[in-house]
Amino acid sequence: MELFQFCQRTDKKLVRKESATLFTSVLELPDTTATLQTLVPVNDFQNALKDYLNPVATHATHVICPMSISGDVESANHKQQPHPIKALWFDLATNFALPKVKRRGRDYPQLLQYEVQCIKYIQYLRNDLYLHPRRAESYRLIAVCIKSLRAMLVDHWIVAWGNFTYPKEQSCVDLTPANALSFDAVTSYPFFKQFMEWIEFVQQAADDDDTSRREVLYKTREMSLVYAQYVAVLGELMLRCCDMAAILDPTMATACYEEAGLLVWRLLAESTCGDEWSVTSLAEHYFALGLLQPDVADEYGLRLNYMLGKVTKYAIKKDRSDCLDEWKVALEYFHTAETYRQRSDTLESLPHAFYQLHACRLKLLLAPVNKSGEKQTRDELAPSVHTLRLVNEYFYVKRPVKPSTSSDMSTDDALDWTQDRIGQLLAGDDASLWKARQHLLWNCLEAMERIPLDDRYFHPAYYMYAWGIRHGQAVVDLDNEFWADRCTLPSAVKAMKPLFDRKRQQVVAIWLSEADTNNLEELHQQQAKYDQLRLKYFTFYLHTMTLAGDSQRVSDLTSWVLSSKEEHWVVDAMLLKALSASSQLARGKLLDLFVKCLFPSQEEANYQSKVLAHLNRMYTIYLEYNEAWHRVRTSHE
Repeated sequence: MELFQFCQRTDKKLVRKESATLFTSVLELPDTTATLQTLVPVNDFQNALKDYLNPVATHATHVICPMSISGDVESANHKQQPHPIKALWFDLATNFALPKVKRRGRDYPQLLQYEVQCIKYIQYLRNDLYLHPRRAESYRLIAVCIKSLRAMLVDHWIVAWGNFTYPKEQSCVDLTPANALSFDAVTSYPFFKQFMEWIEFVQQAADDDDTSRREVLYKTREMSLVYAQYVAVLGELMLRCCDMAAILDPTMATACYEEAGLLVWRLLAESTCGDEWSVTSLAEHYFALGLLQPDVADEYGLRLNYMLGKVTKYAIKKDRSDCLDEWKVALEYFHTAETYRQRSDTLESLPHAFYQLHACRLKLLLAPVNKSGEKQTRDELAPSVHTLRLVNEYFYVKRPVKPSTSSDMSTDDALDWTQDRIGQLLAGDDASLWKARQHLLWNCLEAMERIPLDDRYFHPAYYMYAWGIRHGQAVVDLDNEFWADRCTLPSAVKAMKPLFDRKRQQVVAIWLSEADTNNLEELHQQQAKYDQLRLKYFTFYLHTMTLAGDSQRVSDLTSWVLSSKEEHWVVDAMLLKALSASSQLARGKLLDLFVKCLFPSQEEANYQSKVLAHLNRMYTIYLEYNEAWHRVRTSHE
């Protein structure tokens, strides 16, 4: 016991491994478990606490309702004689070393071992809370561990769901009270053990003609239920622990509410929640609670305001609302977040709020434009003065502008336009509104252009800049040399090129990181978001080149995808889109040549030979792509 107490007083950083071994040895002594059980009070509060720390799997939206620890419970705990062994569970947890694993590695036995150790670690802390229900640190440590474990489970499930059952929208699994299992029941059989058994079964079924498709679907549906139950109990326990830690220790309240809000936000992307509106409101409530705490640091002010803006923007998208008041709220959140960044030297490399602020402005400006490319009348594209005023309110100031020496407000030099000058245009006629929108569009594009100077790996900025150029053609004066040189399809293609560097093996130059990232960067580190962005960027880049008639670049991109050795449904989806675009351009060129052969002009002679040469090239491409078409059809049957 003296050695045990000595280890308790020793700096854990110096003898953590030795202390962990000693504490484990103490736990394995015959009388230790019995002694610890006798130290746990027997009362209604303990029963309620055990239920609180053992949630059931359900799709019901979490309710922020932390347990109330009354004075009677405190006095009952103080009446017990102090015993050094009461701290054993906490000592075991704080000296516990979780194995290091790659979050997205395919070493499933290693991931299984990590999962088992995480559940063991969580159990230590739960046992400590039965003895010390007011220890906020134990609640916080449980939440941190669950965050890591849950993210790993979700990422691996999304990859497996896409690669083994073919990509499709995942619907919510039935978690009615009849199927509701508790945390202890769900975690009693490790997820990755069942996961490996399921993958092995699906792979064998692919080569076994005797295994019916119905049996494969049954096993997959069964595994889907296991996954839904597992992530549900992990998520609910994490939220409950965040609630308790925030109430018990105000110094960690902001961090706990932020983590809880981020988890709820991820539920929306995972399609595992039932009522989207209540989940969205819960995320907003958590982030707002974080800001209500006293002395909120700049880093939290940045992230919480940013997430409130994201939640508001998500609600607008789901509601399909064009209400400018709601957009005003979202823009103000992003503007406030950017203000926190500008006044902090340590946050300069986080352009997330700056990007969202000006990306929203850009989307508001181009809202009347039909993104499918259909022709529109001038009335359909007419700008709204209220929208322009809102966009102008958050004008991007690149640098101090010298006063104009000319009183002519019709100058086409967009670089000299200021917020005040555009404000004067907004009081003018319809032509002035069109001109104001042109210059506000360029102001947004300049903001997008600046972001890579701060962070060249911030890939959304490249996409949004190209998106603004491509769709901005519909609202600018293309007869003007300034706009004709800038708002072109080749310019949009060029803007996307940094994401498609042939020097890299991966088709779209964005990656998932195994290193620790901050909470803002973590939003793009989820497997589902990563897959979505890769396909989104590829589709936009390919479509823009197709519209520009750049058959050579489309062919090069198709060959690049064909040579990719990555086995992932996203690559197969890219290949399908690339082959379709190549075929479309080839047919278009052949039809053009055929028409010129039927109706030749004096200046257009010898088109027969050109048609034959083109047919010869197309046949060569057909032979090259024929096997690829088979691959695409097989993966999407």
